[in-house]
Amino acid sequence: MIGPQFAADGITPLKGSYDQAGKNIVLTKEIPDGLYTGEAEGYRMNKFEVKQGHWPA
Repeated sequence: MIGPQFAADGITPLKGSYDQAGKNIVLTKEIPDGLYTGEAEGYRMNKFEVKQGHWPA
């Protein structure tokens, strides 16, 4: 997964809760520090395709 992240409705942007608190989460491929990664740094992997409306809240 990469780019803007949305709730299961596909419309509501997901908000960060740590270093991106209150900001929309936009996943990037960048990992600038091997010791610490922010909420939006690095791709997210799924073993199987996640169909819209089936992502856990």
